Amino acid sequence: MTAIHPDKKTVEVLNLKTGESSTVSYDKLIFSTGALPVIPAPFATALDAGNIFTVRTIRDAVKIRTFITESKPERAVIIGAD
Repeated sequence: MTAIHPDKKTVEVLNLKTGESSTVSYDKLIFSTGALPVIPAPFATALDAGNIFTVRTIRDAVKIRTFITESKPERAVIIGAD
């Protein structure tokens, strides 16, 4: 993300592979940065299964996108904290 335009509810994004810039609209935007992801103990060993992810970096998001593209899951569960 290279720019946020709250008045227009859009963000400017840059494709790191192609260098192409585009504008993406949103209804609600959550911009969260910071700490290391916390993995609850029951899920810690499940990370090796390849279908449980943490999100903190672009690389993490790419892993999720790759999984979705290749595995085509029908459902997803998002667990977060405040």
